[in-house]
Amino acid sequence: MSPRRADIIAFVLALAWVLAPSARAQEPGAPDEVVERYLREHALDELLGAQLRERLARAQGAERDRLAERLGALYTRDLVGASSPGVRRQAEQRARALLEAMPEGRLFNLRVGLAVTLYLPAEETIERWRLMLAEDEEAREAVATLAGVREVLDEVAILADREVIVLERRERTTTDQERAEVRKELGESRRVRSLAHYYSGWASYYTAMYAFTPEDVARAIAGFAHLIDTPERRPTTDRLPRRLLQFEHVSRAAIGVALSYSLEGRHDDAIAWLEVLDKSDSVPNEARAQLKAAWIVVLARAGEWRRLDDRITELRERTVRLDEGEARLLAVTALRALEGGGLANSARPAAQSLATVAIEDLNATASTAHVLDLASKFEKIPLGESGFILLYARGIRAYREARAAHERSDEDAGRPAASQSIARRYDEAAAAFERALAASDAGRHPRESESCRLRRGTSLFYAGELERAAEALAPLVTAEDPEVGAEAAWMRVVALDLASRDGGQAALAARDEAAATYIRSNPRSERAASLLMRLADVELLGERQAAEVLASVNQGSPLAAAARRHESRLRYRVFRASLPDEREENAARFLAVAEPLLDEDLEAAVHSEEPAAGEAAAALMVRARQVLDVVLTVHEADVSRAERAIRVIETLAQRRSESLDDLHAELTFRRLQIAQRRRDTQRVEALLATLEEDGGRYMDAANRLLYARAAEDWAAPPRHIDEARRVVRHGTRVIEQLRRTDPDLVGSTTLAVLDTVASAGEHLFVELGDTTARELALELDRRVLDAGRRPESVLRRTARLGESAGATDEALDAWLTLMAGLGEGSAGWYEARHESIRLMLLTDPSRARDAIAQFRVLHPGLLPPPWDERFKDLEARVKLAPVTGVTADAPPDAPDIPVDDEGGG
Repeated sequence: MSPRRADIIAFVLALAWVLAPSARAQEPGAPDEVVERYLREHALDELLGAQLRERLARAQGAERDRLAERLGALYTRDLVGASSPGVRRQAEQRARALLEAMPEGRLFNLRVGLAVTLYLPAEETIERWRLMLAEDEEAREAVATLAGVREVLDEVAILADREVIVLERRERTTTDQERAEVRKELGESRRVRSLAHYYSGWASYYTAMYAFTPEDVARAIAGFAHLIDTPERRPTTDRLPRRLLQFEHVSRAAIGVALSYSLEGRHDDAIAWLEVLDKSDSVPNEARAQLKAAWIVVLARAGEWRRLDDRITELRERTVRLDEGEARLLAVTALRALEGGGLANSARPAAQSLATVAIEDLNATASTAHVLDLASKFEKIPLGESGFILLYARGIRAYREARAAHERSDEDAGRPAASQSIARRYDEAAAAFERALAASDAGRHPRESESCRLRRGTSLFYAGELERAAEALAPLVTAEDPEVGAEAAWMRVVALDLASRDGGQAALAARDEAAATYIRSNPRSERAASLLMRLADVELLGERQAAEVLASVNQGSPLAAAARRHESRLRYRVFRASLPDEREENAARFLAVAEPLLDEDLEAAVHSEEPAAGEAAAALMVRARQVLDVVLTVHEADVSRAERAIRVIETLAQRRSESLDDLHAELTFRRLQIAQRRRDTQRVEALLATLEEDGGRYMDAANRLLYARAAEDWAAPPRHIDEARRVVRHGTRVIEQLRRTDPDLVGSTTLAVLDTVASAGEHLFVELGDTTARELALELDRRVLDAGRRPESVLRRTARLGESAGATDEALDAWLTLMAGLGEGSAGWYEARHESIRLMLLTDPSRARDAIAQFRVLHPGLLPPPWDERFKDLEARVKLAPVTGVTADAPPDAPDIPVDDEGGG
């Protein structure tokens, strides 16, 4: 149904030339114009583009607009005629840059050209989906692209239409001398409008074909109507200007009308339009080829199976056979109807006949891959009763059913089936493939026979018959099809590796021989690197030893580059898993491999063709970020190496015109780490403010980093006020982070942070009288105590700060809890006993009197200094305290406080 790609390219290239009249009417004397004409005449497009860009940068007014149009025409040619995805991507980048630089510019042809480059792959995908060659997810993405393309084209069509109206008025009122130029501009605008409506119509049709909506069909018809001279009304055959059918895009638009009416269920109208096209002698051959597929779609949707059968019979009499695409379309259409359940019995013979014709023509055009694919998807495919293709298709169906059952099970579907029932299914598939290979006509299909042997060996592998699988796969290692050979070699290694685990030295030798064969045959594959690791018993040795094996690969080997890159990945993993005393050494090993690769990857990312350039760019981004992580994590590292890694990332983004927005927070954090290493406080604060605006995990990481440094500084005497402030500032933020994963605040890390921040808060209170800091410290200590933890430092601080804040009872409880957890007679215990009695004296003198009396009974002898004097003084103060009353049954001792596992109360 769609215009063929080659026709589209020719169509748009011709239009691009027409739309750039200023490229053909130049002042011959100007030096820039002379150079431009020379470059254009000699097809030096790269130099021509550079010259036009340089002139555009210094041009003004109308001259700037004319240069932009000429550059746009050149970019349009590059877009539509690109020889590779990389070239097309570069042309797209340049086109978008020009459109951004000229937001008010006309550049309609460039906008349409850019839209067409997006349209083409989307159209191809949706056509493949119609033929059951693409998945629904691919089709959905294609439809989304088409919807976006349509919006752009509709906007261009509206703008071009307005320009047409203005130019038509000028044509009627201008002088004879100017009329020729106006007519040229008018023709240009009409062509742009037609092209925009044309592709908008097809984009709408495909959108409606995937998921029917009346609005999409109406937009498709409206788009096509502009090309057949009926823009204000729904097209009818009696208003169709037959003279215009000589133009290919008009004939294709008429086909689009028929297909759109078919989607609406207006089958008679759809058939009428196709009949008009069929009978016209003006329809170009390119459009007439599309007409055959349109008949299949329209008559099938109308349920006219007998008529379609007659028509296909007639077509085959004239053209011998359907081509591959037409035969696939007919097969899918007929088989879907036969298996869909809605086909009338009277129509079944015709549909069956059509399916048979389609399969015959696919076989005759050596399209056996299509036949096999259809056989795996439809039960009623007419393949006959014998022959290689039929038997091979049955084997494929059996294999896919076995794989589906395997994947649905709880087993690892990448290993042989443990379930006997699933293993039997694989055995049945292997037997079906073996019968296909024994068919008398198997020799007529050499490539399919290789694929069949590969599937048989794979089926035996999953059935658990590992030695038979390896034996079946061995001859395929040198298959004519390199993909078959590589897959067979790999599966043979895997089968022998599993078999060798229960075998002896002979099995291991066979595994090693197969692995060496695979590496020699596939030196650049990902599997080759992983195979080297397997040969080194990576499961036993681990990543560290595997990295050593890869490091030993000869630099002259074809595997050297891949080995170094894989080694770099492994060295990074080893570093991340390092113990503290290993980190410096493992960091040095990683950097020795990774840093030289940065320059190589940058060179490849900037100067290689796609997709190699894109792969190198992606690898460089990952590796540079790993270098940043390693350099800025270890203690003894030169931060200039981190700055260099950041420059590499920025250079890559600049050279490839890529945004670093996704990495903005991460790179800001790395710069903050660098500034923090250099003690550049002002820059640290500025970068932290930037991270706070962004939020997210890098802000959290920055606070953890700054807290760790502040806590480290705070731990080393003498302690300073600014250190305490930094601990409080960043520590409170870290505590909030920790609460997300440790809401009960019982983890050792959380407790350590709470303790440190509270200690700094106490320092600020003691030194500056900062009551806010005191309240923070108390709040943090209360959290720890409420969580059931009783660290000595927390209890002492709670006692000191609680008393200063007027929370005497809380302070008393803290001293009593501390006393209960300490060994009686220790210095700490004497202090807690003394302070608790002192606080009792403030709140309850009677209780203090009982406590000091009990203390003297239990400790009648001399006390160690300085507690002897302190308790003597305390006892004198207690005796002088007024008596407030004694409760007869009050307990003489401290309250009963349980002791937890850690020795605290």
